[in-house]
Amino acid sequence: MSDDDLNHYEVVGVEPDASKDAIREAYRGRLDELLGGDSMSDDDRAETARLNAAWQVLSDPYQRERYDQSIGIEPGADDDEDGEGDDAEGDDVIDVEGSEPARGRGRARQPPGDRVGMFSAEPQPAPASWPPGLRPPPPRARLIAMAIDLVVLLAIVLAVQTGGNRVIDNVYKEETDQLDLLSDQIDDAEEVRDNAEDRVDEADDRIERARNNNDDVALEEAQAEKQVAEDEADAADREVDRLDDDAQDVQGKLVPAQLMLTGAILVLALLYLVPSSVRTGRTLGKHLLGVRVVEVDGTRLRLRSALLHYGAPVLLALLLLPLLGQLVVFIVLIGVLTWPRNVNRQGLHDRLAGTLVIDG
Repeated sequence: MSDDDLNHYEVVGVEPDASKDAIREAYRGRLDELLGGDSMSDDDRAETARLNAAWQVLSDPYQRERYDQSIGIEPGADDDEDGEGDDAEGDDVIDVEGSEPARGRGRARQPPGDRVGMFSAEPQPAPASWPPGLRPPPPRARLIAMAIDLVVLLAIVLAVQTGGNRVIDNVYKEETDQLDLLSDQIDDAEEVRDNAEDRVDEADDRIERARNNNDDVALEEAQAEKQVAEDEADAADREVDRLDDDAQDVQGKLVPAQLMLTGAILVLALLYLVPSSVRTGRTLGKHLLGVRVVEVDGTRLRLRSALLHYGAPVLLALLLLPLLGQLVVFIVLIGVLTWPRNVNRQGLHDRLAGTLVIDG
């Protein structure tokens, strides 16, 4: 019999009446054998794919019952009727396209029914692809640790911006005073333009009434007033454009100082995040919640990985901040908080850096 002719129970290596725990144990044991080498052959990849397909069916009571019926097995073989352990099944199915499954490629997502609750305080089972002895932290602990670090980072940003802006105002006093003056002039010109546009609308209403009343004198007056208002609006609009250009020219002189301010924020943020993480795997938030960051192979975090793990989100946030303002915080969080949907419990920054967030 070829491997393709084996049923799911034979692929995993259990009897049809095996319990879910027994199936899980056999599945993980076989998976460890296939992933134990330095590299995977094409046959190993094919067998791992068959093993994952079998596990996805046998780990779900509904799919298993339908499969049993399709191969002529009487229902009731699975004694785990209360569904205990269902929340761990999706953790074990891995992507077999490469030799480092724990890094988590884009396709390695949690099945919808098995995703981790982000606010759960319960310990989570370790994905099969993780090194032995490691386990994920409770999702709530991981979330609170991240929130603490985020508060510290926001405090750093506000402190540097407040102090830095004061320094810029003193060092570039002429430019900042000019910007303030231009800002007031722009507001005045915009007010003139808005008033002129309101008068154009009023003149249009008078023109319409004059036409309805066949009042040629009133029509001529309204048209003349509309022309004057349109000329004023156009002149004010050109003045706003000119003042905007002047303001941008002055702002350009402040770019070096603003870049230094951004660089200072980046350096201070990384000084808070990276050195302690390289030493202990923990920032302040992770230390308080008993959470740690390690390499994907379970070894201590290296400097390069720490810089990628923390530096990539911080740098992205600083680059997008001038364009998106405070909205950038939520955009970065979307990428960081993808770990509940990922089979290896990795956010986008974890996958980029090749890191795992573990309990302990």
